[in-house]
Amino acid sequence: MNPWFMAATDKSISQEKGVGVGAFDNFSASVSGTPVVTRMVNSTMIEAAQALRDICKEFENSGNPLGDHHLPAGGYMGEMVVKALIESKFIEEAETERGALHQYRPTKAGRKAYEGLKKEDAFSLRSVEAKA
Repeated sequence: MNPWFMAATDKSISQEKGVGVGAFDNFSASVSGTPVVTRMVNSTMIEAAQALRDICKEFENSGNPLGDHHLPAGGYMGEMVVKALIESKFIEEAETERGALHQYRPTKAGRKAYEGLKKEDAFSLRSVEAKA
């Protein structure tokens, strides 16, 4: 087992350092309940939906995966959105052939989610909310 994980989860170590069990949970609950964190989470969901939309559209139109340089969010946010979509099994990485560092294609679950979001007109509604 990873020693860092053991140290982070060992209650006796936390107690030795004067950090009561649950202190981080209390801190997290306070911070996560703030409006700025709520907006950040909503923004992340919008970015994820837009990335899924772009990946699915490219795949629908051409049958090809979408290169990472075409995704709406870049940097740290873009990487986290892609990781979340991969971990949730909505997209998968494809072999790179067209000059992109990474390329992604939708999974069956991703295409189903995309179709559902399209039916709800979720992309245009969220774009308006993001600008407000």
